Amino acid sequence: MGTFRSVVAGVAAVTLLAAAASGVPRETANSEEAIQRFQKAVDAYVVLREKVTEALPPLESSPDTENFQMEVDAIAAALRAARPSAAEGDIINAEAALVFRQRIRAALAARACTVDGILAAERNDDRVPLPPRPVVHDQFDWGAGSFMPACVLSVLPLLPELLQFRFVQRDLVLVDMSSDLVVDVLPDALPPSESWEGVLYAGSSRYDRDFRIFNA
Repeated sequence: MGTFRSVVAGVAAVTLLAAAASGVPRETANSEEAIQRFQKAVDAYVVLREKVTEALPPLESSPDTENFQMEVDAIAAALRAARPSAAEGDIINAEAALVFRQRIRAALAARACTVDGILAAERNDDRVPLPPRPVVHDQFDWGAGSFMPACVLSVLPLLPELLQFRFVQRDLVLVDMSSDLVVDVLPDALPPSESWEGVLYAGSSRYDRDFRIFNA
């Protein structure tokens, strides 16, 4: 685990240095503080989530799809009730949002992935209407969100296993995996699009890091 974290940190450092050399602005001295605030907010959400799920009555264990969906919906409803005033930017704070956008642009400038490539991964059929912008507390549409390209994922903070980053069009969405809940949204995380045939993709949780090549 420590070795992997070192590799990820090294990739991120190389990406940001290469981007800086290509003209992308360097991060400010407050960037680390902004990321720490983001990580503290994530940790607080995880603690709250544990309390919420522990208080739920256990559902009868069953492979039935309907029963599974009931459990997902119950967790989502309990989280909504526990965070009634949750809003965009509660976890991805304004300062972290600036750092995220800057790092994503740096990754796109320095690595072999493009905005068009990321957007293309979201849909296999150009005739499908564009998905609506995600909203905090809404159910996440897994059919609309793309996998995270490794070139971008490597410069974002690591997440606990129950959370994932996903792109929906240009927005970066923080998703609760087991409740299908939109936890936070960073609008326009990707810059306006500029093609690619394949890009390295990876899982976005702390433990789910199996790299694979995604081909269009």
